[in-house]
Amino acid sequence: MATRHDPSDQGDLGDTPTRAENVPASSETDAKTTAEPTATRGTADRTTADGTTTDRTTGAGTTAAGTTAATAAPAAARTGDTPEATRREKIQGTRGTVQTREQRLEEEATEHRRESAYQLARARTSNRTSTDFGLLLLRVLPVIMFLHGLRKASNFSGFRDTVAGNSFGALAPDVFAIMVVAGQLILPILIAIGLLTRLSALLMAVMMAFVWVLTQLPNGLIDARTGGIVGEAAIMFVIVSLPLIFTGPGRFSLDHALTAKRAEARAQRRADKAVA
Repeated sequence: MATRHDPSDQGDLGDTPTRAENVPASSETDAKTTAEPTATRGTADRTTADGTTTDRTTGAGTTAAGTTAATAAPAAARTGDTPEATRREKIQGTRGTVQTREQRLEEEATEHRRESAYQLARARTSNRTSTDFGLLLLRVLPVIMFLHGLRKASNFSGFRDTVAGNSFGALAPDVFAIMVVAGQLILPILIAIGLLTRLSALLMAVMMAFVWVLTQLPNGLIDARTGGIVGEAAIMFVIVSLPLIFTGPGRFSLDHALTAKRAEARAQRRADKAVA
């Protein structure tokens, strides 16, 4: 038997609301609240279970503002102090720069004075090239005496007899003969090469002065044959030796080569003393 469908039943079925339509308004609100982004939770957090509203966001904001203000206060104070501190630092830096510049200028001036004093001290111990060359020629002249000593050494017995014939030499003829021969052989060589020049020149001057006084002067001061001074050769050696005692040998000598560093040290000491 066919079942008859009631149009009213169809109408009733058509008018039956869907599950979504039958959901209550409160449920729909809860669903929307659940579906909202997490960003809105701050607002939801303000509603408590008993319906009381608490402004947590405002409280947090107030706390943050207070912290910011508390942090900003020292910063502001520091910011306010910065120009003064910076100004003091700049002044101190400027003073340090000025002091450093003054110290550098003072050191440069001191070094300049020391260098000038050193050059002056070195100049006092050095000569011009022409002067050193003249001293070299003066030192070579006593080599002539070497020839006299060589002749006496080759005939030492005859020279000893000559010394013994003198009233002063007769006291110790052998000693005086050896001294004169050794002096005339050694001293001219030392003077020529510039070794122990001042001492050698002094010994030569003393030796030849004694020879002139003891052997030549007793015969008179003036030579009747020539009209000159008796014993001019001995006097010449004395005259050649005396300047070397005061001037030294010059740069063209062994003495200068051996004492160059000592002369520089002496000049440096004089420079330091002049600056101090």
